[in-house]
Amino acid sequence: MKTKLLMLAVAVVALSFAMPAMATTITYSTTGALSCGGNANCTGGGTSVQVASTSGNATVTISFNGLTNQSVNTAGGPPETTFGSFGSIVVTCAGTQCGSNGAGNIPLLTGLGLIINISQTVPGAGSTAIPVGSISGGINGSTSSASIAWLSGTTAPTITAGGFIVTYAVSNTPLNLTPLTSNTGTTSVQAAISDTPTGGTTPEPTSLLLFGSGFLALGLVARARKSRS
Repeated sequence: MKTKLLMLAVAVVALSFAMPAMATTITYSTTGALSCGGNANCTGGGTSVQVASTSGNATVTISFNGLTNQSVNTAGGPPETTFGSFGSIVVTCAGTQCGSNGAGNIPLLTGLGLIINISQTVPGAGSTAIPVGSISGGINGSTSSASIAWLSGTTAPTITAGGFIVTYAVSNTPLNLTPLTSNTGTTSVQAAISDTPTGGTTPEPTSLLLFGSGFLALGLVARARKSRS
């Protein structure tokens, strides 16, 4: 009996160490800040910019649609990771040559930039930003050679709050932008999100229960041995 109880106790303690960390819910919102940079045919800024073609017969509007109270659950860590979205870049076109691929009818976007601002509420409040992504190439209503790229090798921004360090990064860079005739001009910006407990791995409640039960069984075995001696 003592041997079986001892084996059970050891198994329970081992299982408690093997249990994965509990998934973490992360809730955040995003906004975008677009800028013209050195593009002479660009006007506007903030949530949207307008870029005219050199012929003046096509003008595209580039907008960023952010997210409000987006929630994801990380798992698998530490660090625990998941994939989500930062929002979308939307292209619209106005003018008589929006469908023309002729020279001068495709507004050039080179010089434009986009910063993605992140506001987190869960697991703790904080804010950060994805550094500026540079837009290049041309786009109109029916064709696109445009893309946006974020610098590789740079440290991903983090928010430390609520007992976790949450890291935010763009998962697809460079990202090709779609014209109006493809997916209604909408390009999703995918996010890679991970978290690490600030004090090390946080055990799942089930793991703590198993761990405690194992040590209780070990205590009972020791007590039984003492009473027999």
